[in-house]
Amino acid sequence: MSSIYALLVGINRYHPDTDINPLSGCENDVKRFEEYLGQLYPEERRTIKTLSGHQATRNEVIRQFKEVLINASIKPGDIVLFYFSGHGSYACSNPAFRDFDVLGQDETLVLYDSRCDGNYDLADKELALLLHKIPHGADIVCIIDSCHSGSITREIEAKNTQKVPVPGSAKQTPSRDAEEYRELSAYLSPDDDLSYEKMAAEGRLLIPSTRHIVLSACARGEVAYESTTAATAVFTNALLTALKEGQPSYVTLFEYVQALLQRQSEPQTPQLRVYEGYNPEKTFLGEGVQEGQPVYRVRLRNGKWTINAGAIHGLKNDKASMQATAINIYRDKAATLRSSLAMVGLDTSELSGVQLPPGIYPAGIGNLLPIIDVHVEGPANEVSQWMRIADKGGRQGKIRSFTGKDIVYDYQVAFEDDAIVLKDQDGTLVHGARPVNEETISYVYDCCRQIAQWKLLLQLQNQAMNEHDFKIDFSVDVLVDPEKGIWQSITDSDTLILADGQQVLCSIRLENKSDIAYYAAVYSLYSNYGIKRRTEDVDASVLIKGQPIPALAKRVRLFIADYLVEDTLRLKLIISKQPFKDLFIREYEGLEQEIVNLGHNPVNRAALMGIEDDIIDREWYAKTITIRLTRSKGNVSPPELSSDPSTEKLF
Repeated sequence: MSSIYALLVGINRYHPDTDINPLSGCENDVKRFEEYLGQLYPEERRTIKTLSGHQATRNEVIRQFKEVLINASIKPGDIVLFYFSGHGSYACSNPAFRDFDVLGQDETLVLYDSRCDGNYDLADKELALLLHKIPHGADIVCIIDSCHSGSITREIEAKNTQKVPVPGSAKQTPSRDAEEYRELSAYLSPDDDLSYEKMAAEGRLLIPSTRHIVLSACARGEVAYESTTAATAVFTNALLTALKEGQPSYVTLFEYVQALLQRQSEPQTPQLRVYEGYNPEKTFLGEGVQEGQPVYRVRLRNGKWTINAGAIHGLKNDKASMQATAINIYRDKAATLRSSLAMVGLDTSELSGVQLPPGIYPAGIGNLLPIIDVHVEGPANEVSQWMRIADKGGRQGKIRSFTGKDIVYDYQVAFEDDAIVLKDQDGTLVHGARPVNEETISYVYDCCRQIAQWKLLLQLQNQAMNEHDFKIDFSVDVLVDPEKGIWQSITDSDTLILADGQQVLCSIRLENKSDIAYYAAVYSLYSNYGIKRRTEDVDASVLIKGQPIPALAKRVRLFIADYLVEDTLRLKLIISKQPFKDLFIREYEGLEQEIVNLGHNPVNRAALMGIEDDIIDREWYAKTITIRLTRSKGNVSPPELSSDPSTEKLF
């Protein structure tokens, strides 16, 4: 069974040599959270260190982080938790980091003495280094209750109701000097091998990315508040209140807390971030994934009933699909209310036919068409095991599994020679695993979920909108003739013919020609079903006129892997006038075209992720660029797939 390793930090009053306003509920929040962990994990399976008030100096927080959370005793599957409650702030980033964030800011945690002469706040970029040192395979969770915490690692409205009054103190303190930045040598270096100063000197500056999940109190430009009625922060209080009902998934918990905080009269929008394919359907600080069908939330907002599901979840916005989709709203001690879709947005949709008292209601989506159909054949016992796993609910998977003959399918699962094999409809091997047992069957089912996510992202579109409506240019520019400096711009689809061993430089160009700022995300979709996000967090990838998104500004190499004759790469752009949540779009390594022997160490598949109608959301747009690569001549050696091809082909 898993154990938990936690570092809890709460600060009410800061060093007397600073001018930081005191808070009242942070240390109490730490105590309440420690009590919750004590109820969740027995003493022999929990290692918890609490730092309150004057104990939480910069040096001591870093020291305890290394001692408790970067601990050789931590095993794969153990929970590693960092919780912080206190003031948050921001600072001007060192210019060397400008390629990573268009705003050029460090988001910081203000520690007890971090504003004393010679000290610095704990910056998001420093926290990224610390997280990177945690033993591989741990489930890493960060809970940050402070201002400007939206991407620190790295409202219910109704008529005849009043909003919750403005909470108490804001958990914010101004930047020491917004115009000054610290030198790279002043950023934390966990060890000699992990140093921003050393990286920059070697010409390879990179903010490390680690598989983890972050729950934070507000967006990066917002303020987090304390309560006026109790010694607590409104975010942590909402979190612990929701957890009294049980141990939900991270995403279920987040959606409920977000709905609660939207009742405030001042904006505070909690954030949920997932990195490197962390699965938000895992149970909060627990083992396993939440089973059963997804439970969505229906609430009244700005006078309209909405559900927290949209095109990213598989909803389509043509009239026929909306009429066929049923929204089932569940009520305590009352019959389920059936509603229909009035408008499908990117991650939120509007409902019609809802007449309920104001509140937050759980809901399910019926009649949603599957993304892929999987035909299963083999011995009855193994087929039965597959069906039991499928019946648990492919949350966000959109998979339909069936048996029988003469049925059209997209993929086939077969049990052959003590292996479970996944093939496409042409009978070509996609992937497989041996030996056959419950773990490998679950593994291959996760492969199908990966394919479904890949196809869902590929087909995402809003045919009522295009780049001209948004006044943007999206293309891949390829240097086809280096000697003459000739570039070829691919805006839709094209074929590039490459000689053996040839590599070409290219770059993604995304330009905004309007005065409106857009939120953007760009993904690479590899032919082996790998998914890689090319941009940073949505709120850090704001497309402003005349300013490129830093993550897309670099030139990269494009080539065909040695074992392929041809390959296809797709780039998917999602752009919106409003911030959107893409946490369900997980990053994944590509599926190797072989049968792997998992033995006793199965792995999670996540990478350590038209009809025009008058009822349509015109706030977002999606576009795909397809690049087909083919060889001009030469034979190809048999595939040597010991490594993931998706990491070798592009960018």
